[in-house]
Amino acid sequence: MEVFANKRRFFQIVDALMERKRLKLYPFNTKQAYVPQLLILPEIRRDTVLLACYYFCICIYMRGGVESHTVFKQFNKMWQKHPEMFLPEKVAGLSHEYIHAVLKRFIGWDAVAAARFWKANMTALYRNWGGNPFNILRGISSYEEACRRLRNKNGRSGTKKLLSLDPVEEGFIGFQFKMVSMFLYFCDWEGWLRPRFLYPSPADFHHYRLFIANEAVVIKTHNGRSIRYDEKISNPIRTLLMKYLKERRADPVEVADALWLFSLLMCGESPVTKTRSAEMKNLSLFKTNLLDGLSTSTGIASAKKRQLLQTCGACILEKTCKFAIPSHPYYRRGILELRNRPPIGLATFKKTPSATPPKAETDPSKDQFGLTFSKPDE
Repeated sequence: MEVFANKRRFFQIVDALMERKRLKLYPFNTKQAYVPQLLILPEIRRDTVLLACYYFCICIYMRGGVESHTVFKQFNKMWQKHPEMFLPEKVAGLSHEYIHAVLKRFIGWDAVAAARFWKANMTALYRNWGGNPFNILRGISSYEEACRRLRNKNGRSGTKKLLSLDPVEEGFIGFQFKMVSMFLYFCDWEGWLRPRFLYPSPADFHHYRLFIANEAVVIKTHNGRSIRYDEKISNPIRTLLMKYLKERRADPVEVADALWLFSLLMCGESPVTKTRSAEMKNLSLFKTNLLDGLSTSTGIASAKKRQLLQTCGACILEKTCKFAIPSHPYYRRGILELRNRPPIGLATFKKTPSATPPKAETDPSKDQFGLTFSKPDE
């Protein structure tokens, strides 16, 4: 596999999305355009250590495969019934079977692996960091130092021989570069990073979809258009994100939100990225050979044209977007399926379709997004 990055195209994409978010233009002016942490219960927010543990645990489910807003809602319900799940000193004494049963009831997806991660990470947090995530943040002033403390160096199973005799350098199971960025993002969003420093947005599927579809990142492989995820893909994206932050003096929180929300609300809702297996429960998880709502005779089924109008038809990246990349194959099999994006075939469409502005209580562009960014001393 060979991966090539186009810095100019990459910057153009991020610039365009950042501008639309700043001006609160479509889709950033819709009621769906809010980050999931706004759903956290006020009772949880009153205890900052508890809130930090909440974020620490939810990173386990930010690996993909389940919708982020759904996870936050279910975490709220789980905390109300089982507050012990968010207390490291309590989790250290819980059995794997107990944790698995709770996660299976409230989250369902990937409960076996998640229970193992939950037990191991909360126990490590308790034994190595005093059960307080703020102790992990203390003294951190760079992304590299955050990776040293958080990134897992103990193998996928957590049983590999340690690379260091210092237990605080073990990291946490499931925490690689994406999860390090994810945890930093949550902490930064809350105003806990002091001093603030640059870190790349969590390089996940939404980044891959935006940058690969618009050929800011080009992949050459012998496997055709089905590409298995590889660090060779995420590494150049992280590198370019860091360059963007430095050269544009951009706020990492704002960049992360712009990329994630745009891909979620535009690409994710487009009928050309849907798969039948993602929407029909009676089909196999791995059956992803058909695009939902497409007709070989007419291009796009009439029932889907309104949805297409509000997504691909209203997208500022429509002229450069080459591929329709569904999420389901990636989250279930780790495969990026690069399908030629079919012609939109609409006679006319608006670049800014009508949208009702979000209500104040669901508007994400409040004080949380007014953080002032200053470049750290070099």
